[in-house]
Amino acid sequence: MSKVKIYGNPNPVIGIKEYYSIHDFFGSSAPSKFIDPIENIPDENIKWSVWILLGKEWVKMTKNNKTGATVEYTFTQTSLTRKGIRMLVDANGEKAVLDIKTKNNAESKILYVEILDNLGKKPTKLFSYGETITARVHCLNMEKFRINVTLWENDGGKKDLSDISIETKEANVLNGIADVKFTFDPSKVWLANAKTSPNESNEGAFHEYYVTAEFYKKVSKPTQDINVINPDYKVDILSKTSASKPSENETKKTSPAQQKGPSKKETRGIAKADRKAHDYQEQKVDVKKEIWKDPFVEKINSYLTVNIGGYWADKNKGKCVCKDYDLIWGNKVSCEFRKKVIEIAQRLNKDPNLLMAAMALETGRTFSPTAGKGSSYVGLIQFGDDAAESVGTTRDALLKMTALQQLDYVEKYLTKNKSKLTTLADFYLSILMPVDIGKGSTPNHIVFDNQYHLEYKKDGKTLTDLSKSRHYGYRQNPVFFYEVGEKEKVKKGGEKYDGEGKTYIWEIEKYVSAIYDEGKGQKTKNLSCNKDDVVKPDVESGTWNVIITEKYTGKKCEHEKPRNNCRRGKIEVFDHNEKIAFTISDCLLEGVAGEDRLITNSDTPYGTYKISASPFIIGSSSGGKRVSYGPNPRLSFEPIKDSEDEADKSGRSAIRIHGGRQEDKITFKPIPDPILKRTHGCIRIFDSDAKSFYEWWVDFYKNNPNIKPGKLKIIKS
Repeated sequence: MSKVKIYGNPNPVIGIKEYYSIHDFFGSSAPSKFIDPIENIPDENIKWSVWILLGKEWVKMTKNNKTGATVEYTFTQTSLTRKGIRMLVDANGEKAVLDIKTKNNAESKILYVEILDNLGKKPTKLFSYGETITARVHCLNMEKFRINVTLWENDGGKKDLSDISIETKEANVLNGIADVKFTFDPSKVWLANAKTSPNESNEGAFHEYYVTAEFYKKVSKPTQDINVINPDYKVDILSKTSASKPSENETKKTSPAQQKGPSKKETRGIAKADRKAHDYQEQKVDVKKEIWKDPFVEKINSYLTVNIGGYWADKNKGKCVCKDYDLIWGNKVSCEFRKKVIEIAQRLNKDPNLLMAAMALETGRTFSPTAGKGSSYVGLIQFGDDAAESVGTTRDALLKMTALQQLDYVEKYLTKNKSKLTTLADFYLSILMPVDIGKGSTPNHIVFDNQYHLEYKKDGKTLTDLSKSRHYGYRQNPVFFYEVGEKEKVKKGGEKYDGEGKTYIWEIEKYVSAIYDEGKGQKTKNLSCNKDDVVKPDVESGTWNVIITEKYTGKKCEHEKPRNNCRRGKIEVFDHNEKIAFTISDCLLEGVAGEDRLITNSDTPYGTYKISASPFIIGSSSGGKRVSYGPNPRLSFEPIKDSEDEADKSGRSAIRIHGGRQEDKITFKPIPDPILKRTHGCIRIFDSDAKSFYEWWVDFYKNNPNIKPGKLKIIKS
């Protein structure tokens, strides 16, 4: 039995502060000073949390975490709608639980005003001009009441100057909350700087604003007659308004507003003379004196966009968005693909780079519409049967689509939850674990739990989707093992490891952010949208061909044994119509013998090669070849005799594009975060790219059995 017990009121009245402690020396409420604790436990070792019941699962409300022997909680109106509320205390490993059932309060009042960012999240930095805030007013017993919310610029206490009313809005209370959004208008910067002392040029590094929320029981004028000061009328804006003097019959302090005393705006002489506030609350906001610009919105808004033949074009210059707005992972896909992603992002009102990062992760960086073929999940965002059905298609149908066609279904899927796609993690959660969309900003939310209780459907045989995903998702996603010692612990336990293990939002966010950052180095400058921009590739018509464009960096290379220069490249596969059909964004052309391309085992020579009639050599399932070349088939090609180019002069007999050295040599399990290692004169690609390359050829050959392989060229960028 636990030695700890929670003492406090299990039936708190909403809006009333209650104290809870591990010591028994008070009733439901207590003064601010307490006697010394019975046991000498440091406050930081006594941790409190509040949990709510959602469906059949208890969810931790991390914003309510507290520490100390005694803590205080004030439950809001929302708590009345909860199926269950549970308070937990952990004191040096000893735990206790108290079930909470809140009671309604007869009094109507404003509890407090909370300042959040535009997405309704707690701000992590100072706001700048141009940014939008959410003023969230928490109320008690005021459902559907109308609240007046005003944004003020604070005069900072300067003599003979009053605060400026920037904007007043009204909102109805729903579920105990009224939300109002304000934007810090850059055109108002002069207002704040105008109110300075004679010796000052401006108000300093930042401007101080505050928000007031008021509820009026009696209004002497219609709501629409509330004064909103004209920002262009400088004299009136800076003039001081006298406060009204209360009459004798108003001196009795009966309303919540009277009990709180004068508000900030009343003490500054700007109270409204025509009506009296029944209740109010205030909250300060600091704003940096710089103008913030959303890079995506600014880029899109910089165009006067019209839709011309499927292209987003500048009305005046005729430039396409694709060419001016480069996306992460852009060199993996075609210009048409990038344009379509931007158009989808505009309709979703999201950053297109979030979508690109999610697709890069789900397809193993290939952006192949056939990614996952042969498994239960396929395509750009790994559609399962249920997800495919939800957007009116099937997995088989998706596999037959091009990447551009499949994007239509990606948009349909994301549109269903677009209001919750507020973070990079949320974008990926919409694919990985849709039930958790919207939890992307809750770092300690548990997505997978290796000891999650498995539940069965009514037939007693089939596992519920939720319990199956929560339980098995932990071991199926080792890329999220970021806790200290976690990888080693699970590896030691083997495939049937059944010990403790959890995947948190912060781990998923860390991995997805790494994919996002990696994509920044995979942008492309070869952008073309208009016919005049297209450079016709130097390939044979009627055959399929490969061009490898080498990017000779001229920088020190340290991914293996250091050398003076790195040689990496991009692989583009052209179909028989001379159009790009498949792309591999990263390959390594470095050999173990060094940079002299004319000797054996050195870097891959430039020149033109003939692709073998049977282009792919089937991979090995084990042994040394599996280690060297990887598990997937490899493309084979050879120099053209008497061509007198570097490839011919090198004397090489055959060269291959292959994966390899990205698995454990004994178990052949993938190595986390593999790198491309040097070869004995061939070209190394990632195993995932090798798999997608072969799958592309299988599909291409199936549909075009009479089209023969042509040539492969290695050229300088």
